[in-house]
Amino acid sequence: AAEPPQRGGEAAATAAMRLYIWEQDRLRNYVGSSDSMTPGKHNAMNSTTGLSAYLAHGCLSPRRLYAEVREYERRRRKNRSTYWVFHEMVFRDFFIFSSIKWGRRLFSLAGPLDASGHAWRDARDPASGQLFRRWCEGNTGYPLVDAGMRQLRTEGRMPHLVRQVAAALLVRDLRLDWRWGAEWFEASLVDYTPDANWGNWGYRI
Repeated sequence: AAEPPQRGGEAAATAAMRLYIWEQDRLRNYVGSSDSMTPGKHNAMNSTTGLSAYLAHGCLSPRRLYAEVREYERRRRKNRSTYWVFHEMVFRDFFIFSSIKWGRRLFSLAGPLDASGHAWRDARDPASGQLFRRWCEGNTGYPLVDAGMRQLRTEGRMPHLVRQVAAALLVRDLRLDWRWGAEWFEASLVDYTPDANWGNWGYRI
């Protein structure tokens, strides 16, 4: 069943942050959004903070979250998990400043890091459109990708690690224009920001 939509606003964001950090004490097991090695239930798909939409829409400021994690370190524990929260927030800033530097290149087919040597499939070929629709609908035949894409369609959410896997399939295996994928994510994600979305796509092609 789909997760219910998050309640918006600063009060809801503050309550969600306190629930995650203090009441449920889930911060102790955070592993980082791109961690693909941690086994068991505390992996990158199950240990997300669930706060990205609040950060994206300004309901929760990075400084407030930073201060709350520092307080958690002072009162409870400082560990690898608290480090990873700081790391992810720094990476958000990295994409903000990188987007300024990259400028128009961020929206070009070759991307900001010049993937001009990549063998893209012809966008005019009807087969390209068919493959893209199957990717959007979660009908690629790859269970992890399909589960993530279906979650995106129904909830507007997808764990960051699964976003990377879905993007890799679109670009490296299907060889479709990466900007199609970035635009689909832009239209679908509740935590969309141009720097994080387009930056992550462009950074990984």
